[in-house]
Order: sequence, then C-alpha cells, then structure tokens
Amino acid sequence: MILSVATAQQVRESTRAVRSIVHPAVASADVPWLLEAPWIMSTGTYKSDIPEEWSAHSHREHCLIWSEGGTVTVETGEQFWMVAPGLGIWLPANTVHRVTADSGSLLSITYFHPERMRVPWTGVTGISLTGVIRELMLHNKNIEMPEERRLRLQSLTVDLLTPVETASLNIRLPVDPELRAVAEAIIENPADDRTAMEWAESLRISTRTLSRGFLRETGSTLTQWRILVRIRAALIDIAAGMPIAAVARKLGYSNRSAFIDLFKRTTGHTPGTYFQSFTREAATE
Repeated sequence: MILSVATAQQVRESTRAVRSIVHPAVASADVPWLLEAPWIMSTGTYKSDIPEEWSAHSHREHCLIWSEGGTVTVETGEQFWMVAPGLGIWLPANTVHRVTADSGSLLSITYFHPERMRVPWTGVTGISLTGVIRELMLHNKNIEMPEERRLRLQSLTVDLLTPVETASLNIRLPVDPELRAVAEAIIENPADDRTAMEWAESLRISTRTLSRGFLRETGSTLTQWRILVRIRAALIDIAAGMPIAAVARKLGYSNRSAFIDLFKRTTGHTPGTYFQSFTREAATE
C-alpha cells in the first residue's frame, strides 16, 4: 500500500515533539542590533535536547550558522542546506531563513555587524570552518581580554573567512504545496525510494505533471534531487565518524561501491576526501 503524503506528514507530527521558537518575521528598525558598538562579531551556542524549529525570521546582522554535532538544516526561500560539521552557512543581513535542529544537535551562530566589516561575496554562501576560524570564534566567545585585542581578533577572523565551492551543494525546494510535501517527506527520510509514479499516485496527479513540476521548480528531476538530499544527509554521518558502509545502508544503498561512485560523481570527491578537499581549497585562497 502506498502511504499518502498527507498521512506521512501526520505520522511525523505525531511522533516528533518539536519545540517551535518564534522570531519577528523580518528585522526592522524596531528590532535591536544584537551587537553593540564597537564589536564586529559574537557567537551563541545552542544545545537541542529535543527537536527544535526556529520560525522564518531575519537579522539585521550577517550570520554564520555552523554545527558541531547532530542534524541542523537551514532553509531560505527556495533553498535548503544541511549543515555538516566543518562547514558553515553564511546568511547576509536581512535574509529570511528557518532553522531546524534534531535532538542532540550542537548549533552555533556567529553574528557579524554589516557596517563594521566587509566580505567580497554576496548571497548565501558556504564557508569552510577550519580549525583556526572555529577556535578564534570560540576564543572570542569564551575568553576575557582587553578591548583592543578583542577587536584585532575579530578583524582577523573576518579576514580568514573563505567561501568554498565544494560547500555550495544547495538544494532548491519546490514552492507548489503538493511538490513541497513530497520534498519534505524525502528530507525526513532520504532512503525513501518511491518512484515518481508512486509519488504521483499518492497525490492523485499524473507522473508527467509531478516530473515536470519538480524539474521546473527545483532545476532537477525527482531522482536527481533525492540524490542531493542523500549526499547532504551522508555528510552529517560521515563527519560524525560513521563508517561509509553504514552510511550507504542507512540511505538505502546495499552496495557500498555504488554509493561511493554516486558521491564522487555528485561532489567530485570520494566520501573519505570530501572534507579535506574544502579545507585545501580554503588554504589556497
């Protein structure tokens, strides 16, 4: 029996206790700056004991979202990222976004005052979280020091931030409510291997309508889009030290070699060299 999308959504809502955190939808002059003068940056760290969801909102500051454990996702309009350890997602000031974190996630957000620093990129960007950058941000957060020294440390941190192409494995989300429900079900369970025909039957639409709609709204076929979701999910487990064979099985691949080949064709690297690749890329900038 094919489980309908609506039923799948109801099952998820009934089995996952999710704490919703509501923010002002859009930053405005009425919303205070999170950073007081003269500071350039500040980091907050959040441990999620249960699944949490921060409603769609924006900040007057730029922010860098990074994770040291668990599954953290960032959604901005029609794009979706899973935040793998070692990678940060840069959101320019006033970018409306939604964040979710699974139970046990350790999420950090570093805010940067847009009027006290400059970066050479625009838009949502992947940032390599090298050990040096991570330690500088945590040192700034945890250690007392003279004001002049702290400002030098913060300026150095900004100078070391480097966007990396490898981190830009963006996943566009469909807008159409029915297609969006399919996308959210796949994100919830990347191993779900239902075909376009089976998804279409569950929605009571034609396979052609579903396929054309997915391609139009995401730029990918349903199969290609699901591969991107699986690769992003794999990054979380690989970074946490899960064996490649176990990651492959979790995502529905009985053949470890097939998964490695798919990963390499998608990212340009094997699972074992992926994280080293964007560290090297940042070092050569």
